[in-house]
Formats: sequence, C-alpha cells, structure tokens
Amino acid sequence: MKEIYQRDLLGSYLINAVLGSSCRYCFAGLCLLVVALLSSCAGLNLHPDPQSDVRKAAENYWSARVAGDWVTCYKYEEVSKLQEESLSQYVHRQGSLIYKSALVTGVEMKDPDHALVHVSLEYCLPAFGTSHAFKTDVKDTWVKIDGKWYHHVEKRLMDKMKS
Repeated sequence: MKEIYQRDLLGSYLINAVLGSSCRYCFAGLCLLVVALLSSCAGLNLHPDPQSDVRKAAENYWSARVAGDWVTCYKYEEVSKLQEESLSQYVHRQGSLIYKSALVTGVEMKDPDHALVHVSLEYCLPAFGTSHAFKTDVKDTWVKIDGKWYHHVEKRLMDKMKS
C-alpha cells in the first residue's frame, strides 16, 4: 500500500513539475475528455451491415404497400431510379391485391449489390371479399444502385415484347 501511495505521489510530482500546479486540472480534464471520446467511438458502426440496410428498405417498402401508399412504394422501385416508368404508369400497373400485412423474415445477400428478401404476406382479393385473407411467402429481389437499395421486378412478358 505504501509503495502505491509513493508511486502516486511521484506521478503527481512529475505532472506538477512538467505542467505546473495550475495546469494539472487541465491535464486531468483532457484525460477525461480523451477517455470519453474513445468510449463513444467504440459504439460507432464504421462498417454498416448491408443486410440491415436492405431489411430497412424492404420494411419501409412493404409498410407502404400495406398502407396503399404508392408514392412511397415508387420511391423504392428500381424503375423509379432508372426512370423507366413514371409514377402514373407504376400505379396503373399495380394489381388489385389488398395487402393486409407484410413481415420481412430474412435477407440473403447474393453479392454486395444484390439481395433476396424473404417476406411473409397476408393479402385479399377483392373478388373474394376482404374478409378472406390469403397467406404466402415471397422472395423479393433488391438491387443496390448508387449506395441505395431498390426493389427489383423482373419485366413481364408483355413489357419484354414491347422493347
């Protein structure tokens, strides 16, 4: 115990000798600041998880589909980014399904810019009434363009014949 006390006194003596007695509080404050900065940097995510980015985009997209918010859905569509289809064309192309719920259940990264998102859907067909819901699981393809994830839909046969 006596050795520790002597070592602390020697350390304080050296700090006082080098910095002067009035600066030792500044030095202690600086040390605390450095420790605080280092501990806060430990929580930073310098390498974001691409799966979480895709999952977040897919969750936002499917929440918008369930809400019937086609404008928001369109913003997540690859056709909007590539300007292959206008918003009115996109809305007109949407079918008559009424989505009751959507839950993103998983993400498979195919490569850094392509992912398959697993989604559990509950939907209704207006022809059968809205009281009878169907359930299915789908795999959505997502692509990364300019650092942002977009929902990719394969071209339909009619669209392929036009081009």
